[in-house]
Amino acid sequence: MIRMLERFLIRVLHFQLEQLRLMSTLGFMFGLTLLALFLVLAVFILYTAAASWQPWAIAHLWRALLGLGIILFILRIPLGVWFRFAYWIYGFNVALLILIPIFGTTSMGAQRWFTFGPLFVQ
Repeated sequence: MIRMLERFLIRVLHFQLEQLRLMSTLGFMFGLTLLALFLVLAVFILYTAAASWQPWAIAHLWRALLGLGIILFILRIPLGVWFRFAYWIYGFNVALLILIPIFGTTSMGAQRWFTFGPLFVQ
């Protein structure tokens, strides 16, 4: 009797775990699809505003594709790695906040940009 109950509980827990995995995957795919849809919509809005792909729409499209690639790369890193380096990442960000007033570039009246050659990082 106990053996049957044990098997039943194992089956139920396994089924619930599979449901959680499926819901997690579907949620991720829905979120990624929604993000891609918004990015495409933003590109078409820029195209409509300029009546051309130049100068904003193409640049925005390339940045959006680069951003999606970075997101997919970061998602491949196991969560344990992020937990292991969380304090170091936090310390790095605090150091950047401290360095902004010293080395930051002023743009449009706000000093919140770092310049690395042609690249501006906020």
